[in-house]
Amino acid sequence: MSKSSTRRKRRAARRTPKNEYRDLPENQAFLVRVGQVLHSYGTPSHRMERLLGRIAEFLGISAQVFTTPTSLMLSMDQGLGERTMLLRVSPGNVDLGKLVELDVLLEALEDGQITVRQARERLELLAASKGRFGTIPHALAFSVAAGSAAVFLGGGLGEFGAALVLGLLIFLGGWIAGKVPREIEITEAILAFGAAIAALLWSRHVYPIHYSKVTMASLIILIPGLSLTVAMLELATHHLSSGVARLAGAGATMLTIFLGVALAWKLGDSHSLVEHEPVAMAAHWKWSIMALAPLSFAVLFQVRLREWWVVYLAGVAGLMGSMLGEVWLEPDLGPFVGAFGVGLVGNLYARFMDRPASVAQMPGMLILVPGTVGYSSLIGFMEVGAMEGTELAFRTAMVGSALVGGLLAANALVPPRRTL
Repeated sequence: MSKSSTRRKRRAARRTPKNEYRDLPENQAFLVRVGQVLHSYGTPSHRMERLLGRIAEFLGISAQVFTTPTSLMLSMDQGLGERTMLLRVSPGNVDLGKLVELDVLLEALEDGQITVRQARERLELLAASKGRFGTIPHALAFSVAAGSAAVFLGGGLGEFGAALVLGLLIFLGGWIAGKVPREIEITEAILAFGAAIAALLWSRHVYPIHYSKVTMASLIILIPGLSLTVAMLELATHHLSSGVARLAGAGATMLTIFLGVALAWKLGDSHSLVEHEPVAMAAHWKWSIMALAPLSFAVLFQVRLREWWVVYLAGVAGLMGSMLGEVWLEPDLGPFVGAFGVGLVGNLYARFMDRPASVAQMPGMLILVPGTVGYSSLIGFMEVGAMEGTELAFRTAMVGSALVGGLLAANALVPPRRTL
């Protein structure tokens, strides 16, 4: 019998807690705090609500949970002892390493290895801990992700080199903006403006490149393609309030980025600059560069080193599946196969290793998300016309639907047996 099966049976045997665990105020406080921490790690609403419901059941609390990207509401217990809390929360950056550590903590609680009080103490230490990777590895990962995206978008070595440098500059700009005491509401627009201007200057004075591909690649992490996919997944799983709110947030971010790029191209007189077609890249260079992408995503999502192998496997499955899907199906439906491959890898990992499927699925989906198509649709409206922009906007919806369909098909074929 596998270790994961043994753990599942042991937890099932202890699903009902001891009497002294029931209806204690600290249990309610622990449940609320878990919700806050999960929210700060970028957990989608459909997964968060299921997990909080499971924890409440274990603690003997009757709870109703409702979450959106900016709020968390819990109604705990019934009758005269009912307590309802509404918390304003801010969306956080995805941290899969801490998400796994939280999963281990909750597993220890369910197994009876620690008490609720001890779990709360460990949870606070986890929430207060710094990121797994420092500024320099994060900056390098951002740069490599931008360079890999340039190759994925059809760029050559010139576009790859330019995207590497611009991606690093975009990271530095965002890092500096994060150090400013007062929040800057138009950070994405400023960074997009800087990326677009830098791409134009590079093409004019350093080396002729396809500047729009380089601009898009350098902004790949800022473009909210993953948020768009998660929003559509929440809508598909009937979490309508959260899905609509996340979809609106992703759309607003996309428009902000488009504003920065449009201003840069207008002020930089992009129409007077010839957009050079990329020079074909040798196959060994292309595949070597693309092989680095999953590792950069592992760093960006703060994945623990011991889980890098499954992130890499999911990235390969997504990329190869998407390429095969474009051959078997139309390009807009090709990502269905890629998302299906990523979903299978994540669910099999969750089933056999007894850890969250998100560890593999979120990094694996990053290269497939429809944000680049959405960005292209906005550029199409500006440069070509309404017909071209509308066509690309429809393609964005098709790609997003294909990704969600692939993940749901993988869940139907191989249920992950995990909440996260």
